[in-house]
Amino acid sequence: MKRLKEVRQTLGKTQKEMAEALGVSLRAYQMYEEGKRKLPPEKMQLLAELFKVNLHWLLTGEGEPFLTPPVKKKTLTKV
Repeated sequence: MKRLKEVRQTLGKTQKEMAEALGVSLRAYQMYEEGKRKLPPEKMQLLAELFKVNLHWLLTGEGEPFLTPPVKKKTLTKV
């Protein structure tokens, strides 16, 4: 699923991190992204709750990907 990959990349997460967040194996998550397996509704709901993903966008591509702007991991810079 192209949009699932887009969400992950926008969040700055690895496939492994997303798999762990959703409680699935890395291979299962990879299959979701590749479109070889459908993301179960309960995992879509969890994705929406954890990362504020717009489910309408995830399913249809219409609207904005996130309900609120995503917060990426911050990198510390030395002063």
